[in-house]
Amino acid sequence: MFSLGHDSNPAAEEGRGEDSFFEEISFNLNKQFLPSWKGNLWGFYRNYERTPDTFYSSFEVTYNVLSQNYSNVDLLFGLSMYRNGLKVEDEFNSFYLALEGSRLFSSRWMATYYFQLENRSYIHFDTIKRFLQHGKRHKSRRGEFSLPCKKISRDDKFYLFKSDISYASNRSAVSLGFLFANNSSDFKLEDYVSVGVVFKFMYLLNHKTWLQFEFVWQSLDYARAPHKANRTDYYHDYTLQINYDLSDRQYVFFEIDHVNNQSPLEQEDFERSFVRCGWAFSF
Repeated sequence: MFSLGHDSNPAAEEGRGEDSFFEEISFNLNKQFLPSWKGNLWGFYRNYERTPDTFYSSFEVTYNVLSQNYSNVDLLFGLSMYRNGLKVEDEFNSFYLALEGSRLFSSRWMATYYFQLENRSYIHFDTIKRFLQHGKRHKSRRGEFSLPCKKISRDDKFYLFKSDISYASNRSAVSLGFLFANNSSDFKLEDYVSVGVVFKFMYLLNHKTWLQFEFVWQSLDYARAPHKANRTDYYHDYTLQINYDLSDRQYVFFEIDHVNNQSPLEQEDFERSFVRCGWAFSF
């Protein structure tokens, strides 16, 4: 897939970086190499005009545990990497295990679930820099500002569970789901528990054009915050996409995405608008 667009806040932070146009190439390659085994390589490369580039890739192996009647269960093993020239402290390598399943109740109703365990190793993490970014000095008993005395490595243990139920008609489909996530980090300011809801809607305008809308709401409750403050972030993400089929194997699209993260930390309280159009194809 190839797309062009504009990102109002590539850093996804308040007051860091500037808006930029970009070109993006994304890919998704999969191969069935045994009756129950499948490999999948997917990711994207985003070339910003005014800020450093971003890259993400994941290689995943899927083993089909169960596929009979109206149920399907897959076990997934994955390796991923994320690179961000603007926020190098967020770059990581990771591996994960996941269990994914679905249950078809009728020709119109279906339920899905997904459980993931992931270990993320951050490769350029600097504790002192991160404390300063969070404001983020704190006072000692004598009233003087104190800082961490040394750098530490950062490994996060990320747990995710999500499930949804969907209904499909002749021209539309709708789903409603919930998610629960927990991040346990060596850097305690990044420990959090999150709950959220996901709403998706798809409508077929005609035999070539379809509309997709998605809304995500999350509450992220952090275990610690600078100055011993309480920190709970509220994350909202709205996505609207219009697609037009050129053939059975290719289509063009236009997408608008808006993110609003409400946080008591000034740096983490931000908005981000993302607009792009592109061409997707398969072979």
